[in-house]
Amino acid sequence: MPFLPFGIYEELIDEGLSELLRDHPELRSAVAKLDPEEEPRLYATFVARVLEKALQFEPDSERRRVICNRILEKLTGEPDLEHLRKHRLIRALKPILLEIKPPNFGDKSFPGPIPRWPKAVFHRFSVRAATGS
Repeated sequence: MPFLPFGIYEELIDEGLSELLRDHPELRSAVAKLDPEEEPRLYATFVARVLEKALQFEPDSERRRVICNRILEKLTGEPDLEHLRKHRLIRALKPILLEIKPPNFGDKSFPGPIPRWPKAVFHRFSVRAATGS
């Protein structure tokens, strides 16, 4: 019996899973169509998991960045997606932006710390609550 625990899944069927289900007809599976509104999230999550696994096998940081940029170049070559080209990763010793402070931060004219409520993590793509989820 394959290692595929019984339970409820919301898993896109890739070639490996399709093969597993085909080779084990005793597994009673329920499948469904994709909701068009859910497609972007499901596809993006799936690709992110596969990409993360692939990058874990690449020990060199520069090669990891190059792999990501190749994927982004392929993606941004599609019609109507050219506007995403600016999201290619740059080569930098410190590639992660941690914070942005106002120009007068630390001066006596600065009114004090920026309130942390409501907590939020800012991304250029979206804003999500910083609840750890």
